[in-house]
Amino acid sequence: MKIKYPTKLSEIPLGNYQKWMNTALNSNDTELISHKFVEIFLGVKLNDVRNMNAKDVNFFIEKVSKVLNTKPKFKKRWKYGNVELGLIPDLENMSWGEYIDIESNLTDIKNWNKALAVLYRPVIDTYKDTYKIAKYTADESMHDAMKYAPLDIALGVQVFFWNLEKELLEHTLSFLSKEMKKMMIDKVNTAKHHNLANNGDGITASIKSVKGILTTLNKLPPYPSIKFSHSYPMKYKKIELNTIQQKDN
Repeated sequence: MKIKYPTKLSEIPLGNYQKWMNTALNSNDTELISHKFVEIFLGVKLNDVRNMNAKDVNFFIEKVSKVLNTKPKFKKRWKYGNVELGLIPDLENMSWGEYIDIESNLTDIKNWNKALAVLYRPVIDTYKDTYKIAKYTADESMHDAMKYAPLDIALGVQVFFWNLEKELLEHTLSFLSKEMKKMMIDKVNTAKHHNLANNGDGITASIKSVKGILTTLNKLPPYPSIKFSHSYPMKYKKIELNTIQQKDN
């Protein structure tokens, strides 16, 4: 049986990743997780996976795991068949409906396809580096279609928003620190100084809170990576979700 395995993220449909993540997140059966890994990413029937040579299964698991752990590149525009799709050009001025659909779906892997359908829409006009996309209509017709979107697009936009959140928190921390310094040197009178001390306590608490969120954010990658343990040649490798940083191609 000749088996072709994906060698880059763009060869893996988002829907396949969602299917396997659903198994990995909801099962403690390591053998089932390994079997489903091969079934989903290589397109081999589950019964056939059980009859495969263990060395071959380990080989495919290792190769595909390395692909899944490569760091994706964020793309603002990409082709879905013959249609060019573009990310919402002005995220700061998106509509309330767009924001709700993105916010409610982007944090849940099983709904990433729904978030992509809102984030990326057909490009209808371009001028140099700028472009316009189709108007947001809350149309659900693209939800299923986005399950076939390349995985590098879905993971890349996750990295983009992860970096955006991190950058926002860093700017907030910098602003709070500057405000704290201003308050410390702005001592006009005793009464005002007393009020400043109270306000300073609030800013100090905010600084600690932001630092805590940043620390947590830096420890976690934008999405789960895959970890597999080496085992004896005739045993299946153990696959787990891990929170290590992805490595570049």
